[in-house]
Amino acid sequence: MSDRGGKGRSRGRGRGRGSSVGRGRSNAGRDSTRNDTPPVGGLSSRPSETETPHSVGQVKQSNPKGTPTSPPSVTKPEPTAPAVPLTPKRESNGPVTQGSPNNSPSSGSPSSTSSPSSSCIGSSIMSSPQSLYSASPITVSGTSSSSKLDSPHPSFKYRDPPPRPGVGTLGRPIVLQTNHFPIKFPTKGELYHYDVTLKPDTCPRRINRAVIKEIEKKYRENLQGILLAYDGTKNIYTSKPLPFRSKEFLVPLKLDEKDKEKKFEVIIKVVGSIPLDVLSQLSTVHTTQSSDVQSAIQGLDIVLRTLPSMSFVTVGRSFFTPPVTGRGHPLGGGREAWTGYYQSVRPSMGWTITLNLDVSNTAFYKEQPVLEFLKEVINIRQLPCPSSLTDAQRRQFAKDIKGLKVKVTHLAYPRKYKVKDITQKSSRDLFFDCDGQQTSVVDYFKSKHGKPLRYPDLPCLHMEGKNPHIYIPMEYCEVLGQKCNKKLTPEQTSAMIRHTAKPAYERQKQIMEKIHGAHFDGDEYLKNFGIKVSKRMSEVAGRVLDPPKMEVGEKRSVEPRNGSWDTRGKSFWHGISIKKWGIITARYFNDINVFASELSKASNEKRMRMPPPIEIYTFKPRDDLEHILRTKFAGCDIVIVILDGKQKPTYNEVKRVGDNTVGIRTQCVLFKNACKPNTATMSNICLKINSKLGGTNSIPNYEKTDYAFPWESSPFIIFGADVTHPAPNDKRSPSLAAVTASMDENAMDYRAKVKVLKHRQEVFKIDELAGIVKEMLLKFYRKNDKCKPQRIIFYRDGVSEGQFKEVILNEVAAIQKACLSLPGDYKPGITFLVVQKRHHTRLFCTDRRDQEGKAGNVPPGTTVDTDITHPREFDFFLCSHAGIQGTSKPAHYHVLWDDNRFSADELQALTYKLCHCFVRCNRSVSYPAPTYYSHLAAFRARYTLQDWEEKSSSYHSDTDSSFSYSSEDILSDVSKMEEAIKVNEFLQDSMYYV
Repeated sequence: MSDRGGKGRSRGRGRGRGSSVGRGRSNAGRDSTRNDTPPVGGLSSRPSETETPHSVGQVKQSNPKGTPTSPPSVTKPEPTAPAVPLTPKRESNGPVTQGSPNNSPSSGSPSSTSSPSSSCIGSSIMSSPQSLYSASPITVSGTSSSSKLDSPHPSFKYRDPPPRPGVGTLGRPIVLQTNHFPIKFPTKGELYHYDVTLKPDTCPRRINRAVIKEIEKKYRENLQGILLAYDGTKNIYTSKPLPFRSKEFLVPLKLDEKDKEKKFEVIIKVVGSIPLDVLSQLSTVHTTQSSDVQSAIQGLDIVLRTLPSMSFVTVGRSFFTPPVTGRGHPLGGGREAWTGYYQSVRPSMGWTITLNLDVSNTAFYKEQPVLEFLKEVINIRQLPCPSSLTDAQRRQFAKDIKGLKVKVTHLAYPRKYKVKDITQKSSRDLFFDCDGQQTSVVDYFKSKHGKPLRYPDLPCLHMEGKNPHIYIPMEYCEVLGQKCNKKLTPEQTSAMIRHTAKPAYERQKQIMEKIHGAHFDGDEYLKNFGIKVSKRMSEVAGRVLDPPKMEVGEKRSVEPRNGSWDTRGKSFWHGISIKKWGIITARYFNDINVFASELSKASNEKRMRMPPPIEIYTFKPRDDLEHILRTKFAGCDIVIVILDGKQKPTYNEVKRVGDNTVGIRTQCVLFKNACKPNTATMSNICLKINSKLGGTNSIPNYEKTDYAFPWESSPFIIFGADVTHPAPNDKRSPSLAAVTASMDENAMDYRAKVKVLKHRQEVFKIDELAGIVKEMLLKFYRKNDKCKPQRIIFYRDGVSEGQFKEVILNEVAAIQKACLSLPGDYKPGITFLVVQKRHHTRLFCTDRRDQEGKAGNVPPGTTVDTDITHPREFDFFLCSHAGIQGTSKPAHYHVLWDDNRFSADELQALTYKLCHCFVRCNRSVSYPAPTYYSHLAAFRARYTLQDWEEKSSSYHSDTDSSFSYSSEDILSDVSKMEEAIKVNEFLQDSMYYV
C-alpha cells in the first residue's frame, strides 16, 4: 500500500505524489513500522511536514530478517520523524486516554493525560463511556460456541444492546410513507399458549394444519367455539382459555381423495398465558428480548399467519398463489417467478405494533410434464422420436431433476414421488425382477398398464421410496409446482431482476394491492382475537443527510449529486506510477493494441502513470497460467487478463493463481469491453487498478461543523465482517467469513482476512475472530507509527435479530479478548453495529417533489430513526445510495455494543461517509465500504476454493453426494482449504479483492 507524504491538514490528512510501483526492493505491500502518512484522525504526535520530493523507485527500505522481498510493490518514502510508541491508559470514570511512553508523565506534562500536541489522542468529546468490558454478568459457558479453549476473557460481562441516545437532528426534513401498517389489538386481557404434540411427527406443516383444523371442526362444541391459531409445529394460541389443561384427540383424516384414511394422535397441553399489556408499554420494557414481549409478538404473528397459511402456498414468511397455467413469468430452465406477499409483526417506537407487509417474488418450478421440463433444461425445442440423451445432457438433466417432487399419470390416482436420480440405462434396456422374472420397463408398462412408451430410449426417473427399485418413464411423470431451492443461473437471475425491479411508485401500488387482497377484515381468526390491521401505510419523519465532499487530486473537490460525483478531467487523490504491466487475452483481436493505448491514456489522465505494456500474450488452451505469469510477466505490477466466456483462463483460475500462488495483481476485463474500450469502461478499470496498487482515488470530507467528527482526534479502526454460505442445495461446502479493517485516517485503505467456517456456521467462535482482530490491530499499529487505535467501530453483516445475543457473547467478546491479549492493558472503546439488508422495510416519498431519478426513489442520505425503529434500542435506517433500477432498499443498522457512546448524529454521519469510500465506483453504495469489502473478499475466496476443488484430488466437489465426514475428515479438509485460500504474502497487505 502506498504511503503518502505531504503537507498536513487540520484533521490529519496529507496529500502527496511521487510514490511509484517498484521492482522488488520495497517493503511496500507489507506491514512496516515506518510511514510518512499522518495517521488516523491526528494519530501522529509530530507536527505536519513540508512535502519532500523523492526519486521514483530509488528509496531503500529495511527488510527484516526472514521477511521475503516483494517483487512488484509500491515504494514508500522515508518517515520524516521518529515513531513514538504509546500505551493506552484508563482513567477512572473517564474516556479512554493516552499517556506518554510507559504510562508516565515523563514528557513534562504535569497531568497523566497528554495534551493534543504531545499525544496521538488529543482531547475527547465523549461523555464517560460505561465501564469498559463490564456490566451485569452472564454465564458464557452455556452458549453453544463456548468451551475451555474457546472462551471469553475473564473480564468479559454480557450486557443488552444499548438504549437509544436520542434521535438525530442533522439533515433536511422529509415526510415518508413506509410499508408498516398499524395493528390494533386488545390492550387488556391475555393470549393463552398451548403446546402441541402430534403423531406421527414427520408430516409437513401443511398436513399438521389440516389436522388441527379438523379438530376445530369436529370438536367445535368441546372447544366452546374458540379458534386455534396454530404455527404448524408445536404452538397454539387462543383468545380465551380452553376448557381443559391437557387433552388427547384422535383425528381421522384423508389427505387425498384416493388415499386411505389416516389417524393422527394430538395432545394439546397448556403452557401459560401472556399479558397483552406488555405490548402497549414497549418503551418502558428494558428489551424486546424479554420472554413476555417475545411471546406476545410471536403469538400475534401466528394469529395473523394462521388463515393465510391454510389458503396460500407458504414459503418462510411469504405467501404465494400459484399462477394460472401459462401465466407465470418464465425464467428459463423450467422455472418461473411467482409473486406473493411477505408479512411480519414488528414492534416500533411510540408504543405501537405494526405489520410489515411487502411484495415478495420467488422462483418456482413450473407445473408441467417432465418431457417439457427436459426440453427446457437441455435447451431444445422438439424431442425427436426415437430420442436418447448424450452423457452431457443426462448429467445436466439429472442435476436439475434430482430432489424434485413429481406425480405419475399412468395410475388412476395421482401418486406423488420425490426424484432420487435418473437411470443410466434407457427404459428399453433397464430390467428388474418382476414375479421372479427379469422384465424391462418397456415390457412392464405395456403388459401391466397397457401403456406403450413413445420414448423407450430415454432414461427413467428413479424415485425415492421403501422399494429401492421404483423406475418410472419420464413421459408418465409431471413436475409439481414447488419452490426452486437450487441456485439460479446468471441468465435466470437476470430475468428475475428484470421482472421484480419495479419503480418505487409501482411497488407502493403493488403493496397496497396486497394489503387489500389479504382480506384481513374477513379473517375469522383476527375477529376471534379482536385484532384489526390498518390498510394505510404509516407516515414517518425522515431526514436527508448532506453528502461529504469528495476530494480528488490537485486540491480539488467534487460535490456528489444524487449519490454520484463526476471526476472527468480530474486526477486521483493519490495516483500510483506503474513501472511494468502486461496483458493476457483468452482470444486475440485486432484492436488489442487500441485497448492497451486507451487504458494507458485514461490512467495518465488520472495521474496514474502507465507506460505501454511489456507483453501482450494470447493464451492457448494447453498453456499453464502459473508458468506464463512467472516467466513472461515476472516483475509486473499488474497483469490485465481479458476473459472470453468459458475459454481458458477462467476468472476463478486467474484469481487463484494470481492472488494465492504467484502473488501478482490481476485485473480481469470482459472480452466485449476490451473490444470496445469506451471512456467510462477505461475509467472504471483505472479505479480498480489504482486501489489494488495502493493508490487512493478520492476521499470523503465533511467540511460543515455539524457533520465533522471531533472524535477523529483519537485514532480509530473500522472493521467490516461478513459470512457467506454455499448454495441452498449444497450440503457440504464450508461457509467463508471475511474481516476487513481500515489502516489509515481516511478509512480508505483496508486489509482483509478470510476464515473457513463449518458448513452454514453463522457466527464466529470467539478464538476464530479474536485471532483475526489481533492480527489487524497489529497491522494498524505497525503502519501508523506504533500508535494504537483508541476506538474500534465494527460493522457486521449477515446477522439476524435472533442471533444478536449469540453475536454479543461470541464476537464482541472476541474483540475484547483480542485487545486484552495485547500488552499495556489495552482497552479501546468498542462500537459494534449489525448491518441488515435482508429486511422488507421500504420507504416512499410522500411529496413527489422529493423523489429522485426515473424510479422515483427516496434521495440518497434518507435516514429514519423514529416511528418504525426499535422501541428502545439504538437503531436506524439509512438509504445511502441512489436507486437506479427498482425500489431502493435502505440498510438497517442496529447497535449491539457502544463503549464510545456515540450520538445518533455522529454514528449516522460516519456511516453515510463510509458509504462514499467504495473504490470501485464514483457513487455512494448501499452499505459501508468495509462491509462491502468483506463481502468481496469472502466471494473471492469462494471462487479460489471452487477452482482449487476442481484441481484437488483430496477434496470431493460433488455437493449432491451422500458422503458424510467424520470429525477428523472435517478438521483435515478445513486445514487444506485454509491453505488453499491463503493469499500470497506479497498481496496480503493490499486491496487485492477489489
